Amino acid sequence: MKKEFIGKLENFPKYRATAINALGKDIVVYRTDKKIHTFLNICSHEHFPLEDGEYDDNTVTCSHHGAKYDLATGKVLALPATSPIQIFKNKIEGGDVYLLIEDPK
Repeated sequence: MKKEFIGKLENFPKYRATAINALGKDIVVYRTDKKIHTFLNICSHEHFPLEDGEYDDNTVTCSHHGAKYDLATGKVLALPATSPIQIFKNKIEGGDVYLLIEDPK
């Protein structure tokens, strides 16, 4: 598995979504007390950005139509969305945050 540096942990404030560009994609980084969530910055319903959504420790709700997603799995928790969002694995090492990229098979 490869790692892609996306920033210092201190640059991702707790309980605030931060939009970044990594791997050629718009990605949201959302930090809680215990975890960093990284996912594609696009609602699967109408393709609005999720960075403006409403967050709690484990979910994001799209601010445009109310679609709700699980931040650990990307699974849809509330309509109108029917497709999951893309989740990226991540790792924190010594205050650095990395996306984890699976090696192609």
